Amino acid sequence: MSKVIVITGASDGIGEGSAKLLAKQGNLVVLGARREKRLEEITQVIKKDGGQAIAFAVNVPADTAINELVMRPTSQQ
Repeated sequence: MSKVIVITGASDGIGEGSAKLLAKQGNLVVLGARREKRLEEITQVIKKDGGQAIAFAVNVPADTAINELVMRPTSQQ
């Protein structure tokens, strides 16, 4: 059963690796981080490999958009 998984800090390191792994397992990953261009690059790699991903630029500690980060995937299904 696939899930929608939100990952903050997804533009590099553990967040990026987790996003790629979870997408390969059939989950829809929602990538959140400040670096929008990098998120788009990672999203394209995931999609090229057959996964599902959505990029969302957000600065979690300073941004009230965190609610949208969580709600957006469900509104797109």
